[in-house]
Amino acid sequence: RNGIEEQILKHCGSLVFVTSLTPPVEVLHNGTYGLVDTGEKKVMVTCHHVWDYLHEARQKHPKAKIAMNLAPGQTFAISDAEIIDADRDLDIVVVDPKLRDKDFSQKEFFRISNQPIAPIQAGEAIAFVGYPKAGFICSDNRGTFRSAFFGLHVSDVTDRTIILYNDRNDRRFVGLYGEPLHPIKM
Repeated sequence: RNGIEEQILKHCGSLVFVTSLTPPVEVLHNGTYGLVDTGEKKVMVTCHHVWDYLHEARQKHPKAKIAMNLAPGQTFAISDAEIIDADRDLDIVVVDPKLRDKDFSQKEFFRISNQPIAPIQAGEAIAFVGYPKAGFICSDNRGTFRSAFFGLHVSDVTDRTIILYNDRNDRRFVGLYGEPLHPIKM
């Protein structure tokens, strides 16, 4: 890990789906977001299926919202944020959360300095952090998602898929949504 997890955590966080913003509030689902600075715009990126969940949730809970957590006590509803771009096939959505600099205390936008980004190759190491539902801790008036860190090797790449191999036990990862991947150059 050697500080890699801490570096990644500065640029991502948890998304929480709630029944409404007024009590009683029930947590329905969660996801992960990444903050990216393209040089032209500062955006939030997550998986398309994560964003789609809001529409599913609103069928049963018409006042359902997506809340973006930046730090303890710093959670903002972003349900009405502008979608800049989306691709269901690539499972990605790019959103303008309209955050102000004063909204940030612990998070930063990851600056993409080299464009286009070099494609990931088989054999490279990838590190990522997510906020799985298994890491959710709830008290009477507060909920916290613990992050989970993974460092794996890329076993295969296509134009749409990155296959990661877990050297220790080859289990599939379930329950991580929207997390940014960071190549590790060795």
